Amino acid sequence: MAIDNQFRIDELISKGSRAIVSKDEVSGNHTFTVGSKEVIETPYPHIKGERDGELTGRIEKPKYNEDELKKAVDTVVDELITPPPAPAPDVVPRELYDDLRRLYNEALARINELESQISDLQAQVSQLQAQIESLQIELDVAKLQQTVAENQAQQTNEQYTALLQDFSQAVIKSTKEGIERVSLKAQTEGLIAQKETLREQLNSLNLIVSNLKDQLSGAAAESSAAASGLTPGSDNEFFYGVTQEGKIDQAWATQDIGWTTSATNAKTSGKSGNLNIQNLRDDDVSITKLEIVNVTTGGITTSGGILGFTDGRSPAKSKTVDIGVGVKESFPIYFNVGIGGRNKPDPDSGGWFDSAKDYSGTWKVKVTYSDGGTADTGTISWGIRKNKG
Repeated sequence: MAIDNQFRIDELISKGSRAIVSKDEVSGNHTFTVGSKEVIETPYPHIKGERDGELTGRIEKPKYNEDELKKAVDTVVDELITPPPAPAPDVVPRELYDDLRRLYNEALARINELESQISDLQAQVSQLQAQIESLQIELDVAKLQQTVAENQAQQTNEQYTALLQDFSQAVIKSTKEGIERVSLKAQTEGLIAQKETLREQLNSLNLIVSNLKDQLSGAAAESSAAASGLTPGSDNEFFYGVTQEGKIDQAWATQDIGWTTSATNAKTSGKSGNLNIQNLRDDDVSITKLEIVNVTTGGITTSGGILGFTDGRSPAKSKTVDIGVGVKESFPIYFNVGIGGRNKPDPDSGGWFDSAKDYSGTWKVKVTYSDGGTADTGTISWGIRKNKG
């Protein structure tokens, strides 16, 4: 670009990069032409390519007041720095913070306790699974013994059939051979004796097979009861368990069964869950009676007891039943509704500063069989929350 081309200089100053015509509008690439003789009329007549590759720019040197710059060196500016603000008050009141902190710590302790319980339950599950595997092995062994006994019984039957055939042939021959009648008679008596012996052996084997079948059914029933969450009684002849009913209160969530009432709005029904009993006797002996025994009061002083089989202020402590062999039945459990209301135990109507109170204890169930025998469950826990309101 010639310095004396004042028109081109003005164009680059006013239009900038828009004055460069070598740029393709579609692709954005620059196309440079060399040695062309074609004349372009816009923006003024010129040979194509002589405007390619032109650039323009401007260098500007700012002007500073050196004296003023020297004054700004090592100058401490403190006019705009304000004093630090006073400490702001707590956003959350201290009492509320302390309460929330206490609840947080209690929640952490509760979480640790629950994690410990989960570990214990997982250990119990592993133990029950090991017991189930052991019972399965015993079941397989019993099935193998049953198969062996059935094979022996089949062989005995075949021998018995063969002996009967021999006996029939001997009888036929005895009618044809009168001379050997005495000898054949003796042989017949011997065969009859063998027949009776084999019959007794067959009956014995059948009895063994029947006993094995009973053992297999008993083992299978015990495995099923254990797998369903039931616990064996003191004689291992029955299984038991307790299921809670309704909303579970955290005050007695760790107990086997529980109930919540209040002083001013006492519940009218003490229904809290069910007692599950399964009879696994193998001698056709049924369960005829259930009794609640060894109930600890847990600090509650009230008439009518703590819990029983009927609803009301004096729940029945015993119940007549008829649970056959292999049968599983459930029976409702009720707490004494007299525990609630404006009376003892606390909280009652006289205590203005009373709050909700929790009570807990244990109980057992005594089982009576039709042959007069008895057995007990293990210790079962109970819990009660009595609210003030």
